[in-house]
Amino acid sequence: MQVKHFIMNDQDWNRRGVMEWTTEQTIRELYLKAFEDVITKGEAKSVMSAFARVGSRWCGSNPNLLTNVLRGEWDFGGFVNSDCPDGGYMSLIDGVQAGNDTFDNNHDGTEYNSVKDSPTFCQKLRLATKRILYVTLHTNAMNGVSSTAKIVHIRTWWQDAILGLDIGIGVFAAVSLTGLVLSLVWRKKNKTTAKKDAAFKEEIL
Repeated sequence: MQVKHFIMNDQDWNRRGVMEWTTEQTIRELYLKAFEDVITKGEAKSVMSAFARVGSRWCGSNPNLLTNVLRGEWDFGGFVNSDCPDGGYMSLIDGVQAGNDTFDNNHDGTEYNSVKDSPTFCQKLRLATKRILYVTLHTNAMNGVSSTAKIVHIRTWWQDAILGLDIGIGVFAAVSLTGLVLSLVWRKKNKTTAKKDAAFKEEIL
C-alpha cells in the first residue's frame, strides 16, 4: 500500500508547483494527522511525496517532513517515492538528500553527475537503496516464487458456500421466472378460451 500525496496536495488541477503557506500547528493538526495513523498504526511501508511545496520548498525535498517527522517522530521504516518529477523545482538531488528514495519517472540520471563523487550523497543513495530493498524483502515479491514454482489454488469452505448460494439463488430465480411465464401463458390461454365460449353461447342463443 502506498500512501499519497505527502503532504498538502490541496488541488489536482494545476497542482504542479503549488505553494502552500501555513503554520506548523496547522500542518500538524490538519495535514499530518491524515497520515500519522496510517504510518504508525497501519504500518504502511511506502509513501509518495506530493507535487506541492510547503512554503517555497518542494515536499519531496523537505527533510523536516521526510526525515524529522516521517522517520524520526513516526518511526517510518519504508521508502518514499516522488510523484512524477515535472518541473525545475523538483530536484532529484535535493530529494535524495532529504529522504526521497525513488522517483516516479524514467529519469536518465544525468542530474546525479554533479554529485557522483560526493561521499555524503553516495551515503544517501546507499541508505535509499537499503530502504527500497527492505520493503521489497517484505512483499510478495520475495515469498519464494520462481520459474519452477508451482502455484496451488486452494478453495476455502466459504468460497464453496458462496458458490452454492449463488447456484441456489440462480435456480430459484429460473424456477420463479419459468413459473411467471407459464402463469401468463395460462392466463392468456384461459382468457382466449373464455372469449370463445362466450362467442359460442351467443351464437346458440
